[in-house]
Amino acid sequence: MGLVSSPDGPYMPGHEDKLKYSSVWFVTPNDVKGTSFLNIWKYDQREFPDLFGYLPAFKRVRRFPSNQRFEPLVPGITVFLSDFWAAGDPMLTWGNHKIVGRQPMLGCQSDAWHGDKPNWEPPVHGGPKGNTFWDTSMELLPEVLVIEAEPTGFPRAPVGKKRVWLDVRNMVYVAYNTFDRKGELWKSFEAGWSQQAKGDKANLDSKGRPDWGPMHVHSYDVQSGRMSRLYLAGQLSNGMKAEYNGPPDAYDKYLTLQAIRRLGT
Repeated sequence: MGLVSSPDGPYMPGHEDKLKYSSVWFVTPNDVKGTSFLNIWKYDQREFPDLFGYLPAFKRVRRFPSNQRFEPLVPGITVFLSDFWAAGDPMLTWGNHKIVGRQPMLGCQSDAWHGDKPNWEPPVHGGPKGNTFWDTSMELLPEVLVIEAEPTGFPRAPVGKKRVWLDVRNMVYVAYNTFDRKGELWKSFEAGWSQQAKGDKANLDSKGRPDWGPMHVHSYDVQSGRMSRLYLAGQLSNGMKAEYNGPPDAYDKYLTLQAIRRLGT
């Protein structure tokens, strides 16, 4: 993901009406390999982001409708664009916000980076085949805010309500649930946060400090019983490496229609 900023001001020249750009590439398995997406967020939060995708089967870039935010980008996964950060939509998509609780809670807010493992992959456990969940370190969070909201800017959304747990120490979400239009629990989306440091190993930023951010995700569709797992890998099979301080030409390399077409092929 890339923010549209410049050393000379808050926005790159010519991008004053944009908030951020983000891209997604699928490198495996073979049936989705090469599929890539570009999400362009508008500064005006009344507008939905533009979503473009490159599909190898058709060898072209196409625009996707806004309701794709509430559907899987590729078949078989349970992760939607709307899920990310528990706030994957423009602010005005959701309304009727209310605080429904304050409580202590167990959450993964540290020790989620596995830099001592090959390619930083967390160990797995649980489930029918012993590989449903990432191994996760939990800690007692003294207080979380429980907030609910309903979709208001997109009346056809299949989501009826979302519930978010926020750690009041840093206002980072701990867990995120969505409910369908009937009020039934639909999905559980949980991230593991951490500094990238473990033992004598660390992944440092440009100032020599361990990077910090989301290290892994559990996305569980309660109604279908399907789990999707994500984790921050050191390097992908196509050679792309994890880094928070991207190159100066990151926009041209990763955040344009030409870039997703080039990287998809």
